[in-house]
Amino acid sequence: MAMSSSLLALLLFAPTLGAPQDEDSFLGAKSRAWFAQLSGHMKTDDIELATDISLDGDLGFGGQETLPEFSAWVQLPFVPVLDRINVSYWSGSFKETETLQRSITFGNQTFTLGTDLDSSLDFSLLSVSLEHYFLSSGNRDLGCTMGVLLGVKFIEAEAVLEANDFGLREKQSIEAPFPFLGFRIFTHLTKWVTIELEMLGSGGKYGDLGGTYFEWFLETSYYPLEWVHVAVGFKSVLFGMEDD
Repeated sequence: MAMSSSLLALLLFAPTLGAPQDEDSFLGAKSRAWFAQLSGHMKTDDIELATDISLDGDLGFGGQETLPEFSAWVQLPFVPVLDRINVSYWSGSFKETETLQRSITFGNQTFTLGTDLDSSLDFSLLSVSLEHYFLSSGNRDLGCTMGVLLGVKFIEAEAVLEANDFGLREKQSIEAPFPFLGFRIFTHLTKWVTIELEMLGSGGKYGDLGGTYFEWFLETSYYPLEWVHVAVGFKSVLFGMEDD
């Protein structure tokens, strides 16, 4: 299966658990709720007659869904070169019912014009990264930290198309680890306000799976109390995967 997709997400609420996220924190965790919209294409390349299916145009994936994300970190102040370990997990599930405006072929099934098609697309991403600070100045009241990220992102995606009136169902899936390289900037504007920017990318061929992945997010946070964190932000994910 080949898939190229973009995911745009707006962060409206992000409570913090554990220690507040600053460079004095040894251990911490954070949860986020992203309001996301999906677009892109998918195709089963091993079938010559397969259709290039538009996720939003053909299957109706144009609405917003709420996607949870959880992250945690451990500071390593006594380890040379390695300053921090980051772990994050987020997932999404998109489901739509659409009357087909054209016939499409997906996998071994053909769904004809006018069919009421139930579609679902589920994915999950687990990331583990090592971070090295190449700049760290100031303190939690006013300062900036910049770090380089090196890690692995484990990606799973599954697409299911069903026409219940005709008893037709087709499922295709992709799963693989992708190494990535990125950077993170974390800035304390005041004791209560921070800005975080993170960008990471991956590309190449790993076994039978090839593709590219690029993700970035920008977040502004407010800490009314030491253990409470509220944020607004934006995340964009662009990825293309092809399973030979």
